[in-house]
This record gives sequence, C-alpha cells and structure tokens, in this order.
Amino acid sequence: MSKIQAVLIDLDGTIRDSKSVVYAAVENALMKHTGKVPSREELLPYIHHHEDVHQAFAEHVEPEEFMASYWAKVEELRPMMKPYEGANELIAELKSAGYRLAIVTSAVSAPKYLASHGVADFFDVIIGGNDTAEHKPHPAPVLKALKLLKVSPEHVVMIGDLPADIESAKAAKVANTISITHGFGTRAMLEAAGSDYIIDSFSEVLNTLKKIEAK
Repeated sequence: MSKIQAVLIDLDGTIRDSKSVVYAAVENALMKHTGKVPSREELLPYIHHHEDVHQAFAEHVEPEEFMASYWAKVEELRPMMKPYEGANELIAELKSAGYRLAIVTSAVSAPKYLASHGVADFFDVIIGGNDTAEHKPHPAPVLKALKLLKVSPEHVVMIGDLPADIESAKAAKVANTISITHGFGTRAMLEAAGSDYIIDSFSEVLNTLKKIEAK
C-alpha cells in the first residue's frame, strides 16, 4: 500500500492566485467601516479568513455590514482570480497517479470556481467555509475531509500556503505537510509553523511526494 493515499489542498494562495483580490477586499471593507487600513504585515496573521480580520480590526462594526462590503469587492474583482501556473496540470497528474484528492478551504465558492476551470471532478471531497463551524487553523476542516475520504491521517499530505494550513493539518495528525511560497505566507512564516517541506512552485510537488513515499 502506498504511504500516501490522499492529498489535501488549500485553494486561495495555493491553487488560486487571489492574493491581490483578498487584500483589496479586506482593505476596502476596513477603510469603509473604520476609516483606516492596517499594513499588510499586520493583516497577514488574520488574512486566511475575513471573519478573523473583522474580529481583529473592526470588531465594533456589525459583522453583516463588514461582510457585505468585503464580498461586494470580491465579486467586483473576481475575474482577476486565476489558477497559478501549473495548478490544473498538477491536479490532473495527482489524480492520474491514484491519489484521492480534497480541497480544504475557507472559501465558500470553491465548487463553482473549480468547475469553471474544469477541475472540480478531480476532487473526491471539497470542504469549504460553510462546511464546518470552525476554520483553519482549527483541525475541523481537515478532520471532516479525512472522514469523508475514509483515510487515516498518517497516509495524508496537506499542501497549503499559510501557517493556518500547516497548523490545521498538524492538529489533525496529518503525517506530512508541504508549503508553497507563491501565496500569502512567507518562507520564514512557513518554517516557523513547522512545515515539513517548503517549495516554490507546483513543479516541485511530485518530486516531494516521491521523497515522502521513499522515507
């Protein structure tokens, strides 16, 4: 039996280049409702979920008002969101290699987005922002994916771009984590989070999986 049976993959900042859109939407909502915008360095620890940004920087603002402003800007800029180079090809290659695949994201529009790029059918499971009460770095989204995939965490790899992805996977006892540096997180952040492998592009994923299999 293969050491790795399933690969869990984050969406935003990992498969989908949404960095500029997410920051623009958060900054727009904060400016509209608080009159000021923190630096991106200050936002970074919270950027994995807009609710965390709201709680950290605009807790006095009604959540519905903040979220409405955030989502309005996201919808305006949504056409800018594109897959990272090699993302769709990697997904097809992983499926062809026999891995079970799951998206584990805080985004609520993952199925629609993946379908629009022709890769939704490659995924056995899609866990989005509405599927668990808790979000990464809490283990709940990863645990739900593992349950639906019917795989044990020791046979799983998580791929993400933020410490929240790594922390969620490790809290769920996932055996191996791969971080990619083209998204939101810096190499230093990902190292500090304890990522097992750090790569710079999707071209390195298959070789990294081979290293894990060979251990």
